[in-house]
Amino acid sequence: MKSFIRYLAEATTPISHKKAQSDFEKVLLPLVGKEVTPAQIAKATERLSKKYFFSTTVRTHAQLDKSQISIVGFYDIEGDQEWQEDKSADYPIEIFLLFSPKDKKLSFVKDDVARLSYGLADTIVHERLHMDQAKARNYKQVPHKKKYVHKVENIQIGSYLARDDEIEAYALNIALALKDHFHTQKERFDFLKRPKQGVIQDPHFDQYLDVFGFGHPVVKRLFKKIVGYLNNAKL
Repeated sequence: MKSFIRYLAEATTPISHKKAQSDFEKVLLPLVGKEVTPAQIAKATERLSKKYFFSTTVRTHAQLDKSQISIVGFYDIEGDQEWQEDKSADYPIEIFLLFSPKDKKLSFVKDDVARLSYGLADTIVHERLHMDQAKARNYKQVPHKKKYVHKVENIQIGSYLARDDEIEAYALNIALALKDHFHTQKERFDFLKRPKQGVIQDPHFDQYLDVFGFGHPVVKRLFKKIVGYLNNAKL
């Protein structure tokens, strides 16, 4: 995701994950019980483009298994500035739906709708938060800081995950996954005190622990943000 910059967007308010998930379920449910192409799935999601400011692009990925769908989101800060001035320009968010090259058509079932809707909602709330972050700082671009990442094995991934924008956005995704997995705040906070990988639905939680390790300053900042979201009754 290009042009991401340092910024702690304390004033941003995330859109509702639950509402976004429900919206995607509504547009995808008509596909259940049918043989559909990846393009048809993408077209169904784009019924919500105007509401959430995104376009959908289909790609294939050789490492995906048959019937497996992966989702990647991208926010274009420069494109957002153009779109703010001219609403006929492309939307600033792009969602990539990745399919196996073997999947010319897929048999769509209700479980597919549930998984895909959750993933799409997760991506949208993440990228829309990036929109809010950029707008709050008037699209000012600040160089990425390299502090804390000089000792990690993968500098490129570490630098990306250590960005303040990403910490805030992934903290939101992780907090939502914790709320979805655990029933009480005590269970959620106990988990953060003694985290285990492979437990919650969000894969980036595990990625932060893999890249930095528990107790690393970046992970401490991430956990602080997660707790802040968990304490937000509106989340």
